[in-house]
Amino acid sequence: MTEYVVLGLLSLLIALNAFSSYRAVTSDYFDKKQKTAQLVTIWLIPLLGALLILSVTGTPSGSKNFAHPDGSQSHSAELMSLKHSNFGNSSSDDN
Repeated sequence: MTEYVVLGLLSLLIALNAFSSYRAVTSDYFDKKQKTAQLVTIWLIPLLGALLILSVTGTPSGSKNFAHPDGSQSHSAELMSLKHSNFGNSSSDDN
């Protein structure tokens, strides 16, 4: 019974690492050296490395709060910039 649990956890870990590797390699935000470093991190630090790289690579659709490689911004980045530019202005209207 215990060996099935260990085998199941090991299978999940390998699947997570494979998915994280795929996301790192297919990301448009990083150059070849950065992708290589991400792959090394994923496979040398199995669970934490995979979770770290998944958090850095963002959503599967590629929409991040950063500019795209062609210089344009994603829709979410535009909304964030509007939100932050109006953040401090509301208190000056109340006085």
